[in-house]
Amino acid sequence: MVITRIRAFVEKIFSPFVKCLVFLKIPPNALSVIGVLFSILAFLSASSNVERCFIAILFIALSSLMDILDGMVARAIKKVSRFGSFIDSVFDRVSDTFYILSLIRAGLDQLLTLVALLLSYLISYERAKAESLGIKIEGVGIIERGERVLFVIAILLVRSFSYVLSRALLIILIVLSLITVIQRAYHVSRKLRD
Repeated sequence: MVITRIRAFVEKIFSPFVKCLVFLKIPPNALSVIGVLFSILAFLSASSNVERCFIAILFIALSSLMDILDGMVARAIKKVSRFGSFIDSVFDRVSDTFYILSLIRAGLDQLLTLVALLLSYLISYERAKAESLGIKIEGVGIIERGERVLFVIAILLVRSFSYVLSRALLIILIVLSLITVIQRAYHVSRKLRD
């Protein structure tokens, strides 16, 4: 929710990069693919080792940057399409999977990590289904994709120093994600009743 509110500010910061990418004629889908590749590298780099955790965090940050830039470039060159939006959403789910699974490689509890992954999918699915029903759901819920990515980064950062604290952060992520699932379900049910 916080990330959604500061999107205009973030896009203003990255607008010079977008102009450069447009000048170089780099297509938005190429940026999406690069973002997925960075997410895979994040997964492969993750470990309980301090240096490896920082490398994984760097790759997640780069992957997230590609995700920001691909949409901005598509809008700048007026190549926004429904298929592009579809591909972007699919690639986002792939990246999310590698981000969250990197927690297992960093030595965190497998079951808790898989619960976090499931809830991440549910949150995204709720948005997709709601939008197919004509209900706007962006900004609904306590934790959206941007915040979940920041949580994963924080968990990896803390994991290199404290397993107990990183596990606590993972549990907090799960709780916040569950609350978001409930909030979105309630929002959709209310809109459909109206």
